[in-house]
Amino acid sequence: MSKIRLGTRSSELALWQARRVQALLNEKGLESELVLFKTQGDKILDRPLQEIGSKGLFTEELEQAMLDGEIDGAIHSAKDVPTRLAKDFEIAAFLEREKSHDILVLRKGSEFSGCSLEDLPSGTRMGTSSNRRKAQFLNRNSSLEVVSIRGNVPTRIQKMLRGDCDILCLAYAGVHRLGLLDMEEIEIVQLDSSEFLPAVGQGSVAIESSPKAAGYEELKELGCPSTSLCISFERWILRDLEGGCSLPLGIYTSLEKEQLNYKVALLHSEGEKCLEISGSCTSKNWKQEASEVIQKLRHHGDFEMIMASTINS
Repeated sequence: MSKIRLGTRSSELALWQARRVQALLNEKGLESELVLFKTQGDKILDRPLQEIGSKGLFTEELEQAMLDGEIDGAIHSAKDVPTRLAKDFEIAAFLEREKSHDILVLRKGSEFSGCSLEDLPSGTRMGTSSNRRKAQFLNRNSSLEVVSIRGNVPTRIQKMLRGDCDILCLAYAGVHRLGLLDMEEIEIVQLDSSEFLPAVGQGSVAIESSPKAAGYEELKELGCPSTSLCISFERWILRDLEGGCSLPLGIYTSLEKEQLNYKVALLHSEGEKCLEISGSCTSKNWKQEASEVIQKLRHHGDFEMIMASTINS
């Protein structure tokens, strides 16, 4: 077999993810090469994601390259992948999931050190480009000020250090993968995944490909079954709600033996309301359980108001 061509964004984190896929292929005796791209989401950094449209911002260019035969597969952060893919494409594999929780990053010795979200003083500037994080912040403490911080992980940390925000919120997985947890200038506060819910797919790497592509079966073999089950459950709910990355939806899932445990939160964009559903099901029954969760959300009295807030935010 010739080298499997893998498309990836060119950021440090995207390259880490792509090289991880390469390493797994290499363990199987397979050669691959990386083809680098800049997506719309990488190019437009002066506006919040929801202002430029959130679906496919980090994936469309790679999908076009697959259509044009330039690459055999595309490597994405799983949380960036739209739930409805272009015709003939599918997620060949989700790699084993890193810890999915979010973290707060602040300047070491900051006046905010040791404060819980609820205790942060009025006007504390929380940096994020995520509507999900914004809604959860404001739901916990409505006096916080949320400011948009865009860019790759190191860039966002530097923006926090220079004073663009007081506290930055990031995914643990990205900071850990780039070896930035021990930066001397910063302090890290871990957020509990079961209380501050992560994004759909957060912490995993997704490989998108086509059954017709070279190396498809080999890429498919890299998938982690337990991760795939959990993220499939999460994506089923997001897809039915017709939501993209801008929908303030948090989901925490875990798999213990054959039992899938979950907690789902759909929030008003300004944190005024939060619909929470938690439960468990057998691993074989996840589709039915996901459909029941969706029905419970849709039949809640605040559902239409919450969904309207996300359109107008």
